[in-house]
Amino acid sequence: MATSLTFTSAAFAQNTPFAAAATTETVILSADATNTRRIYGISLTNSATQGITCILRVKDGSNVGAGSYIVTVTTGVNVMTDLFGNTAGAPIFQKKRDANGNSYYDIPANYTITAQLSANSTASVLIHVFGETYA
Repeated sequence: MATSLTFTSAAFAQNTPFAAAATTETVILSADATNTRRIYGISLTNSATQGITCILRVKDGSNVGAGSYIVTVTTGVNVMTDLFGNTAGAPIFQKKRDANGNSYYDIPANYTITAQLSANSTASVLIHVFGETYA
């Protein structure tokens, strides 16, 4: 990643649905071969009242590039949970702030973020990742 980033004026958003009890590790932010991305948020909407556990991983190819950690989500039906600001996620994702005080996470080109749900989930889940691209 460069020492300085140039904003490309391109926002991005990626939504990834998970079926009930889906436990397969799934890419929730695809690789971008050209641009570094600045992530401003990751949210999860759970269709059941049951709390689930979601494991997020930042990866460089198949290797874990920024560690893995577990986020426990305890929500009501269709309540959005901020994984980016969760107590387990914030120490990794919210280390930097822009000039307006907004937390962000820079992810290098070719990196991905994956998610995996706990085996006991009966909920269907939607994970939303959004931010901006930089060259």
